[in-house]
Formats: sequence, structure tokens, C-alpha cells
Amino acid sequence: MFALPAALASEQPSGRYSHCAAMYQNHMIIYGGRGFTGGSSQKRTLTTLSDTWALDLDRLTWSLLDDGSEPSEARSDTKVVGSSVDQGTKLAATAGNRFSHACVMAEQSPSGTNGYEGAMLVFGGLVSRPVDDAQATTDVAGICENDVWKLALHGGSSADDVVTSRWVAIDVVGTAPSPRRDHTAVAGGKSGMLVFGGCIGSAAHDDVWLLRPLGTATDRGEAYAWTELARPEAVVRMGRQLTEPEPPVVAAAVNDGGARASGSDEGVSPPPTTPAESGSGEPAPPLNFPAARCGHSAVGSVDAAAGRVRMLIFGGREPLPFSARDDSWRTLADGWFLELDVAAQLLVDASRLEMADQPQLLLNRSDHAAVAVDNDLYLFGGLYTDRDEDTIYIMKDFLRVPLEYEGPPAVAERLDWGPAWRFDHTMVLAPRVRDRSGGGEGERLLVDAPVVFGGGGGMDIFSDIWVFDMAAKEWIEVSTRA
Repeated sequence: MFALPAALASEQPSGRYSHCAAMYQNHMIIYGGRGFTGGSSQKRTLTTLSDTWALDLDRLTWSLLDDGSEPSEARSDTKVVGSSVDQGTKLAATAGNRFSHACVMAEQSPSGTNGYEGAMLVFGGLVSRPVDDAQATTDVAGICENDVWKLALHGGSSADDVVTSRWVAIDVVGTAPSPRRDHTAVAGGKSGMLVFGGCIGSAAHDDVWLLRPLGTATDRGEAYAWTELARPEAVVRMGRQLTEPEPPVVAAAVNDGGARASGSDEGVSPPPTTPAESGSGEPAPPLNFPAARCGHSAVGSVDAAAGRVRMLIFGGREPLPFSARDDSWRTLADGWFLELDVAAQLLVDASRLEMADQPQLLLNRSDHAAVAVDNDLYLFGGLYTDRDEDTIYIMKDFLRVPLEYEGPPAVAERLDWGPAWRFDHTMVLAPRVRDRSGGGEGERLLVDAPVVFGGGGGMDIFSDIWVFDMAAKEWIEVSTRA
């Protein structure tokens, strides 16, 4: 394990979890989340954050793009009213404070043909503000939203080309998804966004929505529209999934995947795996679509030539149907491929990721992060609820899952661990990261490198950055200073 030299920037983001992250021009863009505010001389306060930052992975420097305090272009306040959308009035604001939302880099145009070089779309999540609207959808942790925001990004193509950003006005017309949190989204082709799942309180969703630009504008801004995608007649690939109801539990102190809350691994066994939960039992009844869930991961790929988008979701949590408490859930271990025909705006396939039986390897997890490299899925950390022990574990593992779509059942592999165990972090795939840990002996160029930022770990909220060297199979910590 090595440490990269400290970044030169005098500013860096505070520790956070439940934020979102996306890649733009070899910069990791992060927005929002939950974290502490207040310096060392003040009492720290856990709050919902509204700032946006860019990490230059060539120079290893942070830059503050937006502190969330200044008004931006006007936008429409999108709310669900029955099955329709009330566009409301024009508001002058940034996307504001937000957590448990989703964001995707929907556009990247080096030529700047759209007046900017990139566009990050943000959807839903929880916000912290006074409830002054009778139509507001509340959740135990805040107000749950179904609004859409667009962050226009400029620059970043070279060391001298500084990244800047601004929130721009969009007008979402027609029917919209219901408010939700802990959902996932991937780029949906043609500057759009594909969304799956999410929760509100103890209810989970299994719907799929496509947001796309209409190529027109209104007096409120660029026009976008949602389409709910119908389920396809899918060929089911056999896998394992919990289907039987089980009694609710009371979530206990947070633990890692082998260590108790004290942080010590000594004398403590890893969380038990039962045949049903580890995937080693009898097959569950065949399903042709992923069950409702939230806290899952999603990775996407766009085949522009074929006009197809593939979304792979994995794991997540399924709130127990007879529990009113949001912290009682079943942790899932299944993976699904969803395939979209962009032109037809139709889901054309929903197929299970076939997993081999591995009783000694716990795949069940929620609130984790994932990236896909070539034909492999990499899963990092997350949470696992053991209902027999009434305990939540933080998963201290890093897994590789082969993704042969028409091959034998996937056999997951546990890789070396580096960062502290955590959940609600982000992991992005960086085209390149410059490793200067050799000092004056030159630098290495890490290509297609997973980058982990932030997350929670029991009483800790992290602001650290870790990069995985795919060639050496080791984690490298990126050091920063205030």
C-alpha cells in the first residue's frame, strides 16, 4: 500500500456519505451528501451538503465548482400531482442541499457544440428544508424529491483548462417518477438518463424510467420528458434470490464484515451465511424482472452504433413488507442486466446474472459501490443485515465478479483490501490516474482505475480517496491536505 503525494490545492471537500459522483474529462465530480460542518473550535453538526467539487486525477488537486449558496438560472419546480407533473413556478436556485440522490454524466462534448463540454443530470433524493408545501413528500430523513437538475461543465481538457460549472434551467414535461431516494441511474444514450428502483420510507420501487431531451426549449429552459418503460418478455437466467417472508428485526450497532463496532478484528467471526442468503440453497421461483429495492448499485454501458444501453444492477435492500420501520430490510445478492433500445424507448431484455454457489463468500449487500472494467464487475463495501443477530455489518471486502453474459455461472473473487470499511461511498472508473508515489523516480500511469471517495463507517465520515491499481492488484491512498 502506497500513498500518493498531497494535492496542491488549499481546499478540499469535507467528509461525506450518500453523495453522488461522476467522471468528466478525467475529473471526478462530486455533489451533495451528508457530512459534518464546523471547524475544530466549534461543535460539529451533521448536515445535508449542497457543494460541488472536481478532483483532477492528473494533477491530484481539488477545485470547488459551486458552494451551493448562490442562485443560478431559473428552473421549474417539478412535483408529482397524481400521475401528472405540476411544473410549479420558476425558482432561482442551485440544486441545493441533497443526499441519497443519483447523478450521471449524460453528455461529454469536447467541441463544446452545445455551449459546454459536459452535462451532469441529477435526479431525486432527500433534501433538508422546512415543510412549507402541502404536496411535499416526506421521509423519515427529510423531504423526498423527484426533481431533475442539470449541471453544465466547461473545460478540463488540459492542465491549463480549468473546469467550471453552472446549474442550468430545464423544463421536465409530462408524467414523472414518484419521489424517491437510494435509487440508481446510468447514462441513457442521446444525452438521457436511465433510472431504476429506489425507496420512500418502507416502500420500494421496481420501475424503470428514461429521461430524454426533446431538442426544444420552453420559457423555463431545455425541455426533457420522462417515459416509464414496460417490462419485456425476458429469457430468465437462473439465479438465487430471497422470496420467503421473514420477521422484522431491530437494527443493532453498525459493524464491519468481521469486526465489531470497536473496530477490532480480534476473535470475531465474520457474519454468518445461511444457505438462502448466500445463494447456496434451493433456487427461488424464477423471476423475469428484478424485485423492488433500493441501496443497490448500477453500472451502465452505451453501444451508440447499435442504439442500445445496458444497465447492470446488483444487490440492494428490500424493506420488509410488514415493518413500518425503514431500518428493517432484507439484503439482496442478485444481479440483473436491463437492456434498452434507445430509439424505440423500450426495454428489450431483463436477464439474471447467473452466480455460482459460494457458501463461504457473502454477496448480499446494500449501500455499496460498483464499477465495471472490461468484462468484470467490481463491488466495494456496503452493508449487510443479519436478521438472526439483529445486527448490521459493514462489509469489509472488495470483490470481482466475471460478467460473461452467455458463459458459465460467475464465480466471485475476493481481492486485497485497502481502505477502511465503509458504506454509502462512491466509486468511479477513472480513465487515468497519475501515481507519483515513487517521488523523484518518475510516475506510473494507472489506466481504467477504480477510485473510491468518502462514505460512512459507524461513527466515522470519510473524506479520503483511494485508487486501485489493476495491474499490481493493490490499493493506493491519495493523500490531500487542507
